[in-house]
Amino acid sequence: MVMEARETQVHGCAVVTLANDRLSVTIVPGKGADIVSLTDLASGTELLWRSPAGLDALAAPNAAGGVRYIGGWIEAFPNAWSGCKHLGRELSGYGDVWQLPWEYRIERGGAGDDAGALEEVRAICAVQSRELPLRLTRTIALRRGCSVIRIDETVRNVGEETVDFTWGHHPNLGRPFLNESCVIDLPPCEIWTDGRKTGVWPYLQGPEGLEDLRRVPPFGTSRENRQILLRRLAASEATVRNTATGIAFRLSWDGEAFPDLLLWRAFDTGPSETFGDGQIVCLFPKRSHGNVAEAAAEGEALTLAPGETGSAWIEAEVMREQVRLNNEPIHKID
Repeated sequence: MVMEARETQVHGCAVVTLANDRLSVTIVPGKGADIVSLTDLASGTELLWRSPAGLDALAAPNAAGGVRYIGGWIEAFPNAWSGCKHLGRELSGYGDVWQLPWEYRIERGGAGDDAGALEEVRAICAVQSRELPLRLTRTIALRRGCSVIRIDETVRNVGEETVDFTWGHHPNLGRPFLNESCVIDLPPCEIWTDGRKTGVWPYLQGPEGLEDLRRVPPFGTSRENRQILLRRLAASEATVRNTATGIAFRLSWDGEAFPDLLLWRAFDTGPSETFGDGQIVCLFPKRSHGNVAEAAAEGEALTLAPGETGSAWIEAEVMREQVRLNNEPIHKID
């Protein structure tokens, strides 16, 4: 059982891959420390969605001269929603750190230098926001014999004033993992629309009656592209299960840092340069449903005084489950 940490360059950007015998995870410190690949090695299944250009998007800016969106799993910090102005500062949509190069180093833990003796490999990434005096450090760890990636993070106020911020993680799931055999499993929670409760998971009243939000439609059959806010979750976890393959993606997180979950169901996003033909489910744990200015006004923003630190964690597990029981899918929808 060999564990490894590989470093390469793609279009001048640093790329790091951590792997054991179960999982491979690829990170791009040179661009936002995005997680651009999460692969179940037993089946060769890629779980994350990526834009059509993939890593070639690193080679050129977008039409506006900015960083192109790769997809995968981005970090939304220090503003986990739309762009805004707060206390005289202009804050980018989803924050600025996903657009920046991060510092990084690789750590290997075990009984010796031999790859066969390694117990854990880690990518330590850090970045200074250009919009707020906040420094974010992230450790992504993969252990021997484990199908979980663990992310531990610390943010420090390196400035001379107290600052408000919001935070979140935006992993996009896509094909080939994502298809009509997938079911979205969430703990009991409330569905919110326009600042008020409008339903209880998994049902939402639609024009043709109750919608079951657990279902993923067959590719090419739906024009849905919407974001659904979920609040007051009974537990800080969410799972997308493929009942045909038995592969499941389970996300769990620090509920104090990220009390809300935004579910993005995107089944008709394209065709476009960014999204291609589109087939995405995103589980987006986040701090507050609004941007920093809105969160601060509602008392939901995170706040750090000069020199103070805060922390959060999040884990992603790739599970393999029994597929069928008595010739029926093991996870049925009523």
